[in-house]
Amino acid sequence: MNKILRFAYATTCSAVLLAGAAQAKMSSHDEQSYRELTSAAKSLHKSKNYKAAGEKYAEALHLAEGTEDLNKQVRMHLRLGENYYEQGDFAPAEASFREALKIAQARPDADESQICECLYQLSTILIKEHKDSDAKPIFEKCMELSQKIYSSNNPILAVHKTEYGALLGRLGDKESAARLNSEGAQVINAFMADMSRKIKAAWHQPPESFSYRISVSYDVLNHGKVKDIEVTRSSGSAIADKAAVDAVKSAAPFTDIDCKNPDEQFSMDFAFDYNFHQNPSNPAGINAFSSRQSKQVKEETAAKLKEEKQKSDALKEKIAASLKGNPTTEADLMALSDMYGELAESLAVQGRYEEGVKTLSEALEKSCFKKKGDPARSALMIHLAHTHLYADDARKAEPLLNEAIHTQEFARLAAKAKHSAYEDYGNCLTKNHKFAEAQDYYTKAREIKQ
Repeated sequence: MNKILRFAYATTCSAVLLAGAAQAKMSSHDEQSYRELTSAAKSLHKSKNYKAAGEKYAEALHLAEGTEDLNKQVRMHLRLGENYYEQGDFAPAEASFREALKIAQARPDADESQICECLYQLSTILIKEHKDSDAKPIFEKCMELSQKIYSSNNPILAVHKTEYGALLGRLGDKESAARLNSEGAQVINAFMADMSRKIKAAWHQPPESFSYRISVSYDVLNHGKVKDIEVTRSSGSAIADKAAVDAVKSAAPFTDIDCKNPDEQFSMDFAFDYNFHQNPSNPAGINAFSSRQSKQVKEETAAKLKEEKQKSDALKEKIAASLKGNPTTEADLMALSDMYGELAESLAVQGRYEEGVKTLSEALEKSCFKKKGDPARSALMIHLAHTHLYADDARKAEPLLNEAIHTQEFARLAAKAKHSAYEDYGNCLTKNHKFAEAQDYYTKAREIKQ
């Protein structure tokens, strides 16, 4: 609920909870329906189809409430609450989390891990609703259980500490806030540095002659084991995608973390950027590299580059025509900014990073983009920062993103632009080994509905 390698830490604790001893069990038919409903709801939720996911979760909850299986009831109230949260419906999310907590605490075989999750989710939604004073005693109970449930090096405990510290800081306890933030940041930084090192060492890039980016998601379990590895952003090459998945498989297990609930897990994202044109293993460039490729790969590479060249040439013509029309409205300027972003992306795929940076830098100096704080200018700065990151230059990207994100007009940008800015800013911080600070921006990126 909520890089060149880069990765994102998700603060959502997605627990698969231990089944309690139910006195009245579901029939085999209902049990099968329950599993199908929850599986479908999870897929719909992941694809951001929250309305349909909520309907499936509600059906599953109805089945659970027809039994005395309190564990299933708690799980469904939690999933429903998370689904409401993602839609921005905070009042029903709070009600769902309160009901989950009530049932979890009433269970004869009360599970501390389950109660801890309920407390965390409830306190988080209260914070989101700006009810810090109400959230404090609930989060305090959550922290008491977290200290008992998680090992001291577990990132889930670390996230709880940093978020509780932020809450205390807003309520005036600056000393406790600083201590908790420092303790949490140390654990997160250590875990993520170890994970990054292991995945980077295990990643064997296949011989592709174009630049690409791959994002992979997976769940981390007790003792640093992983499961459910999935490509969430494809490079367009099945071989390259498989190499990224294999890198995560080979790198695990990560840091040996522990939790009293052996099924506890949290989600991770890891993105791989392959820059062929700056890869030291290909110093002679694309022509020398192509000579070692099969005829089919050569043809595919040539076709890919030709396609991108045609795309960039067409975008240059569209930009020139738009500028000739002297755009002044916000809508026209935003459209022009997006065209510049597409052009820079296409040039990056071709390895023409310097041209992309030069084009965007010159655009920022044009009179139509000169007004600081203007949404179109902020969007253009985000595109320029993105191009710098493509060229592995986080030093130049970071100040651009920092300025763009912290303008009042940033809120007026489209969700896609804000998502890109938050994710890229997290990547900049990650490359500077500021992992704990970076995860705040990765979390913001996750919360945006694209």
